[in-house]
Amino acid sequence: MNLLIGAKTDLGKRSNNEDFYAVLDVKQSHLRADGVMIVADGMGGRNFGETASTAAVEAVAETLVDLLDAHRDDEIDVQDALDSALRKANAKVYELSREGEHSEGMGTTCVTAVIKDGQLYIGHAGDSRAYIIRNQKIEQVTDDHSYVAEQVRAGVITEESARKSRFRNVITRAVGIEPAITPDVARYPLSGIDAVLICTDGLTGPVRDPDIERILLAAPSAQIAADKLVAMAKNNGGSDNITAVVVRFSEGPIVPDAAMPEVEDQNDFLNPKKWRAPRTPRPAGQSVLVGLLLLFIASTIYLTSIAMDAGYEWQAAWPPLAKPLPPPVRLHDFQHLTYKAPETFYETAVRGGPLTYSDAENTVSAVTQAGDIVALAPDGKTNYKFPLDMTTSSEESGVAPKKPGVALKKPIELNVHFATDSQGNLYVADAAGKSIVKYKASGDKIGPIAKGHLNSPESIAVSADGTVYVVDGGHLMAIHPAAKAAH
Repeated sequence: MNLLIGAKTDLGKRSNNEDFYAVLDVKQSHLRADGVMIVADGMGGRNFGETASTAAVEAVAETLVDLLDAHRDDEIDVQDALDSALRKANAKVYELSREGEHSEGMGTTCVTAVIKDGQLYIGHAGDSRAYIIRNQKIEQVTDDHSYVAEQVRAGVITEESARKSRFRNVITRAVGIEPAITPDVARYPLSGIDAVLICTDGLTGPVRDPDIERILLAAPSAQIAADKLVAMAKNNGGSDNITAVVVRFSEGPIVPDAAMPEVEDQNDFLNPKKWRAPRTPRPAGQSVLVGLLLLFIASTIYLTSIAMDAGYEWQAAWPPLAKPLPPPVRLHDFQHLTYKAPETFYETAVRGGPLTYSDAENTVSAVTQAGDIVALAPDGKTNYKFPLDMTTSSEESGVAPKKPGVALKKPIELNVHFATDSQGNLYVADAAGKSIVKYKASGDKIGPIAKGHLNSPESIAVSADGTVYVVDGGHLMAIHPAAKAAH
């Protein structure tokens, strides 16, 4: 069978590409297959997402080359080969993620298509997708392994709500996140299938299925289809990395008279030297005014950000620059939710006491037995550990100091009292310092609140307007934010 394959990947608006794909040369590799295509979308930030996706694609490719080798005495079922390949990729990425705290949380989605003997085999984990065009209609043949997709399948939210949800990037299954994985593997007869698309969510987020269908039906070749899909994702404001691999079985449009959406040529995005008509020069005086206005706006934003980071007091941004936050996406019908059996969320032992959830950061914060406060991602992995530096005297700790006058840090015997606000910032009671110490959601220390004005702060709560409520010496105190920012 002669397959026509087109592939395209693009940075989008990112600084590096965490997507990775491979199209295997089945003849050169001597495979019992007509085509093998792999796409992965890495997670983990910095270079770790890129490392994860590359490692996964390489592991899948190496396993399939071994198991589908035409020179093998035994012939392996393709579904079993795909299952094995994705499991080996999971083991490889998981091993890389355990090399240190810097790589913790590394993982990747992965979708693989194998065409052999008139059959299409798809294996995947995550929210990278596989589509087919069958009888001139698009069909998504993979189920997204994501939180919002599960909510859609359960009938809790609509697909439109899922597209706008702040939780749309929360993955429930991926390669390398856990020690073991159960990939989804399926087989489809090629009869009636005119095209196959495997892609990352950088494409399916900004481009809706009807537009994907129109491009796949009208494009004169697989490569043009891949180019146009990526271009449309960028036209529609796609900020993520974008990857598309298209498989066709014949040249020319699938539907000769189909109208393809108007999409700028991809070279418009990639070639900075593309010729454009000369612009009329702006008068010198106008340029100076525009420059001064831009400088004023940039200075205002910079000074406001410094003031907001300097301490607890703050004021709103300058009104013309203020932008209202979008309303949080919530499930309103909590009373009718049903629940599964409990499962271990975080392996490290934690204390009883404060347990908070940050809606903005989508993290759960808890105190470990060692006395550290940790912010945990939805999969139970540690996002960050807050570097607490409060001290206490030997009388308070009940432990004799090594030398007279030497304070002991974070004794395990003491309770840790803390709270988080709606933006994920952390507030920790510091009894020795008679204050509350505030940290950014990223773990960086901001500074003390009400230093020296409290006696023995304990339980804390923070309201939506930033007011801090604290139990201090048996009294409930309220600390209101000041009207002006500290300089």
